[in-house]
Amino acid sequence: AFCERINDVGLVRAKIDTAIRTALTRKLPVYLEIPQAMLGAICTPPSGKLDLTIQPGDAAQVADMILKAIAKSNSPFLIVGVEVQRYGLASDVLAIIDKLKIRWATTLLERTTIDENHALFQGVFNGDKAPAVLKRKIWNADLIVSLGAVFGSGHATIMVQKIKDKETIRVWDGNAYIKGAAAVPAGFPALIDELKRHAIAGA
Repeated sequence: AFCERINDVGLVRAKIDTAIRTALTRKLPVYLEIPQAMLGAICTPPSGKLDLTIQPGDAAQVADMILKAIAKSNSPFLIVGVEVQRYGLASDVLAIIDKLKIRWATTLLERTTIDENHALFQGVFNGDKAPAVLKRKIWNADLIVSLGAVFGSGHATIMVQKIKDKETIRVWDGNAYIKGAAAVPAGFPALIDELKRHAIAGA
Protein backbone atom coordinates (compact mmCIF):
# COMPACT_ATOMS: atom_id res chain seq x y z
CA ALA A 1 0.00 0.00 0.00
CA PHE A 2 2.88 2.34 0.81
CA CYS A 3 6.60 1.62 0.52
CA GLU A 4 9.16 4.42 0.43
CA ARG A 5 12.64 5.45 1.57
CA ILE A 6 13.20 8.94 2.94
CA ASN A 7 16.33 10.69 1.68
CA ASP A 8 15.45 14.26 2.61
CA VAL A 9 14.87 15.26 6.22
CA GLY A 10 12.50 17.95 5.00
CA LEU A 11 10.14 15.23 3.80
CA VAL A 12 10.12 13.18 7.00
CA ARG A 13 6.94 14.61 8.50
CA ALA A 14 4.93 14.40 5.29
CA LYS A 15 6.08 10.85 4.55
CA ILE A 16 5.33 9.61 8.06
CA ASP A 17 1.91 11.27 7.93
CA THR A 18 1.19 9.57 4.62
CA ALA A 19 2.31 6.17 5.92
CA ILE A 20 0.12 6.42 9.03
CA ARG A 21 -2.85 7.72 7.06
CA THR A 22 -2.53 4.89 4.55
CA ALA A 23 -2.30 2.24 7.25
CA LEU A 24 -5.34 3.57 9.12
CA THR A 25 -7.63 4.33 6.20
CA ARG A 26 -6.78 1.49 3.81
CA LYS A 27 -6.08 -1.06 6.56
CA LEU A 28 -2.99 -2.32 4.78
CA PRO A 29 0.69 -2.72 5.75
CA VAL A 30 3.07 0.16 5.11
CA TYR A 31 6.87 0.35 5.00
CA LEU A 32 8.96 3.43 5.53
CA GLU A 33 12.76 3.30 5.48
CA ILE A 34 14.81 6.03 7.15
CA PRO A 35 18.63 5.99 6.93
CA GLN A 36 20.37 5.70 10.31
CA ALA A 37 22.30 8.89 9.66
CA MET A 38 19.02 10.78 9.58
CA LEU A 39 17.55 9.42 12.80
CA GLY A 40 19.05 12.15 14.98
CA ALA A 41 18.03 15.00 12.70
CA ILE A 42 15.47 17.59 13.76
CA CYS A 43 12.39 17.85 11.58
CA THR A 44 9.36 20.11 11.67
CA PRO A 45 6.81 18.83 14.23
CA PRO A 46 3.21 18.03 13.23
CA SER A 47 1.01 21.08 12.81
CA GLY A 48 -2.38 19.47 13.31
CA LYS A 49 -4.41 16.26 13.27
CA LEU A 50 -4.27 13.77 10.45
CA ASP A 51 -7.23 13.65 8.11
CA LEU A 52 -8.38 10.04 8.36
CA THR A 53 -11.54 10.49 6.33
CA ILE A 54 -12.38 7.53 4.12
CA GLN A 55 -14.01 9.01 1.06
CA PRO A 56 -17.29 7.27 0.15
CA GLY A 57 -16.75 7.61 -3.58
CA ASP A 58 -19.70 6.10 -5.42
CA ALA A 59 -20.70 3.86 -2.50
CA ALA A 60 -24.42 4.64 -2.78
CA GLN A 61 -24.56 3.82 -6.49
CA VAL A 62 -22.46 0.67 -6.05
CA ALA A 63 -24.69 -0.55 -3.21
CA ASP A 64 -27.73 -0.01 -5.40
CA MET A 65 -26.16 -2.00 -8.23
CA ILE A 66 -25.21 -4.82 -5.86
CA LEU A 67 -28.70 -5.08 -4.39
CA LYS A 68 -30.35 -5.01 -7.80
CA ALA A 69 -27.98 -7.69 -9.09
CA ILE A 70 -28.75 -9.90 -6.07
CA ALA A 71 -32.48 -9.39 -6.56
CA LYS A 72 -32.22 -10.55 -10.19
CA SER A 73 -29.98 -13.49 -9.39
CA ASN A 74 -31.33 -17.02 -9.07
CA SER A 75 -28.44 -18.29 -6.98
CA PRO A 76 -26.38 -15.51 -5.38
CA PHE A 77 -23.46 -16.25 -3.07
CA LEU A 78 -21.60 -13.88 -0.73
CA ILE A 79 -17.92 -14.20 0.14
CA VAL A 80 -16.92 -12.22 3.23
CA GLY A 81 -13.33 -11.03 3.20
CA VAL A 82 -10.71 -9.80 5.64
CA GLU A 83 -11.53 -6.11 5.20
CA VAL A 84 -14.74 -6.74 7.17
CA GLN A 85 -12.60 -7.56 10.19
CA ARG A 86 -10.04 -4.82 9.54
CA TYR A 87 -12.71 -2.13 9.43
CA GLY A 88 -14.68 -3.59 12.36
CA LEU A 89 -17.82 -4.15 10.28
CA ALA A 90 -18.72 -7.73 11.21
CA SER A 91 -22.04 -6.87 12.89
CA ASP A 92 -23.09 -4.70 9.94
CA VAL A 93 -22.27 -7.43 7.41
CA LEU A 94 -24.17 -9.95 9.52
CA ALA A 95 -27.18 -7.63 9.43
CA ILE A 96 -26.91 -7.50 5.63
CA ILE A 97 -26.76 -11.30 5.44
CA ASP A 98 -29.84 -11.64 7.64
CA LYS A 99 -31.82 -9.11 5.60
CA LEU A 100 -30.91 -10.63 2.25
CA LYS A 101 -31.11 -14.24 3.42
CA ILE A 102 -28.03 -14.93 1.28
CA ARG A 103 -25.70 -17.92 1.52
CA TRP A 104 -22.20 -16.93 2.53
CA ALA A 105 -18.68 -18.15 3.11
CA THR A 106 -15.50 -16.51 4.32
CA THR A 107 -11.96 -16.46 3.07
CA LEU A 108 -9.33 -18.06 5.30
CA LEU A 109 -8.17 -14.73 6.74
CA GLU A 110 -11.73 -13.72 7.67
CA ARG A 111 -12.87 -16.90 9.38
CA THR A 112 -14.50 -16.66 12.84
CA THR A 113 -15.04 -12.89 12.50
CA ILE A 114 -18.73 -13.67 11.99
CA ASP A 115 -20.36 -16.54 13.87
CA GLU A 116 -19.89 -19.67 11.77
CA ASN A 117 -22.89 -21.30 13.45
CA HIS A 118 -25.08 -18.99 11.37
CA ALA A 119 -27.73 -20.93 9.43
CA LEU A 120 -26.60 -19.59 6.04
CA PHE A 121 -22.86 -20.11 6.58
CA GLN A 122 -21.46 -22.50 3.97
CA GLY A 123 -17.80 -22.81 4.93
CA VAL A 124 -14.33 -21.35 4.45
CA PHE A 125 -13.33 -20.72 0.85
CA ASN A 126 -9.59 -21.27 0.91
CA GLY A 127 -9.36 -21.74 -2.83
CA ASP A 128 -8.57 -25.14 -4.31
CA LYS A 129 -8.23 -26.60 -0.81
CA ALA A 130 -11.82 -25.75 0.13
CA PRO A 131 -14.27 -28.64 0.64
CA ALA A 132 -15.64 -29.96 -2.65
CA VAL A 133 -19.23 -29.25 -1.63
CA LEU A 134 -18.42 -25.58 -1.01
CA LYS A 135 -16.55 -25.24 -4.29
CA ARG A 136 -19.56 -26.68 -6.13
CA LYS A 137 -21.90 -24.19 -4.48
CA ILE A 138 -19.68 -21.26 -5.45
CA TRP A 139 -19.16 -22.62 -8.97
CA ASN A 140 -22.92 -23.08 -9.47
CA ALA A 141 -23.80 -19.60 -8.20
CA ASP A 142 -24.89 -17.23 -10.95
CA LEU A 143 -23.63 -14.24 -8.93
CA ILE A 144 -20.72 -14.05 -6.52
CA VAL A 145 -20.49 -10.91 -4.39
CA SER A 146 -17.25 -10.57 -2.46
CA LEU A 147 -16.98 -7.90 0.21
CA GLY A 148 -13.43 -7.08 1.24
CA ALA A 149 -11.96 -10.37 0.01
CA VAL A 150 -8.51 -10.66 -1.57
CA PHE A 151 -8.14 -13.62 -3.90
CA GLY A 152 -4.81 -15.25 -4.67
CA SER A 153 -3.56 -17.85 -7.12
CA GLY A 154 -5.14 -20.59 -5.01
CA HIS A 155 -8.60 -19.24 -5.85
CA ALA A 156 -7.93 -19.00 -9.58
CA THR A 157 -9.61 -22.24 -10.64
CA ILE A 158 -13.03 -20.82 -9.77
CA MET A 159 -12.63 -17.07 -9.58
CA VAL A 160 -10.80 -16.41 -12.85
CA GLN A 161 -13.54 -18.11 -14.86
CA LYS A 162 -16.31 -16.43 -12.85
CA ILE A 163 -14.72 -13.04 -13.51
CA LYS A 164 -14.44 -13.84 -17.23
CA ASP A 165 -18.11 -14.88 -17.25
CA LYS A 166 -19.04 -11.54 -15.62
CA GLU A 167 -20.65 -13.30 -12.68
CA THR A 168 -18.78 -11.47 -9.92
CA ILE A 169 -19.01 -8.22 -8.02
CA ARG A 170 -15.80 -7.68 -6.07
CA VAL A 171 -15.20 -4.92 -3.54
CA TRP A 172 -11.77 -4.40 -1.99
CA ASP A 173 -9.21 -1.67 -1.27
CA GLY A 174 -11.62 1.18 -1.97
CA ASN A 175 -12.87 -0.01 -5.36
CA ALA A 176 -15.73 -2.06 -6.75
CA TYR A 177 -15.41 -4.24 -9.83
CA ILE A 178 -18.87 -4.99 -11.15
CA LYS A 179 -19.26 -7.85 -13.61
CA GLY A 180 -16.09 -7.17 -15.53
CA ALA A 181 -16.44 -3.38 -15.64
CA ALA A 182 -13.67 -0.94 -14.74
CA ALA A 183 -13.02 -0.09 -11.10
CA VAL A 184 -15.48 2.24 -9.41
CA PRO A 185 -14.35 4.06 -6.24
CA ALA A 186 -16.33 2.97 -3.21
CA GLY A 187 -15.23 3.54 0.38
CA PHE A 188 -15.76 0.26 2.22
CA PRO A 189 -17.38 1.59 5.43
CA ALA A 190 -19.77 3.78 3.40
CA LEU A 191 -20.66 0.91 1.09
CA ILE A 192 -21.43 -1.46 3.95
CA ASP A 193 -23.57 1.24 5.57
CA GLU A 194 -25.52 1.72 2.33
CA LEU A 195 -26.04 -2.01 1.93
CA LYS A 196 -27.20 -2.36 5.52
CA ARG A 197 -29.70 0.50 5.22
CA HIS A 198 -31.15 -0.58 1.87
CA ALA A 199 -30.73 -4.35 1.94
CA ILE A 200 -34.46 -5.04 2.22
CA ALA A 201 -34.95 -3.53 -1.25
CA GLY A 202 -32.64 -6.12 -2.71
CA ALA A 203 -34.06 -9.12 -0.85
